[in-house]
Amino acid sequence: MRTQNWYRGEVAPKQQHSWTLADRQKIYTMRVKQNLPINDILDLLGVGITRIKLFNQIRISRAVFARKCFRCRKPVHSRRPLGSLLACKQCKQKLSEYKKEMRRKYLKRGICGVCWERKVVPGFTACRKCISIAHRRRYIKGICGKCGKHSIYKSSVALCLNCLKSNKKYSQLYRARLREKVHG
Repeated sequence: MRTQNWYRGEVAPKQQHSWTLADRQKIYTMRVKQNLPINDILDLLGVGITRIKLFNQIRISRAVFARKCFRCRKPVHSRRPLGSLLACKQCKQKLSEYKKEMRRKYLKRGICGVCWERKVVPGFTACRKCISIAHRRRYIKGICGKCGKHSIYKSSVALCLNCLKSNKKYSQLYRARLREKVHG
């Protein structure tokens, strides 16, 4: 019996185009102000963008530049700069509930709850790449790369005093177990 490739788990990873503010402005001016047809816009933007994705981005960019919620089109009052995605309170709540639910589903399957692509590192809720990104972001802010709660200790490169102590304790236990195995 022949099965679909998605059923066998042979689906290639999604190649998603991340839309920037400049892309949205370009789409908005081409479609709304210049009134260009969709096929011409697709030709100008290049390969990798489908008609449906372009229609969705046009819908979103119209809402963004009209200062409306990009999901339900209700007016949104915000101090954020023009061109940023805006959502009303109800839609924000629905989006956060959806993200929490998806994170739980992926974590149950052993897949990273942040990127939804790679396997989770044992003892964590994210993959190795997402963990390193979070550590780097914390390091730039000047807070502990491990816990993210306290500032970096003066004699350390990226950890607070509490994490340094716990690392020292665990490394001593690890060395003791190694000594027992070798000399034991």
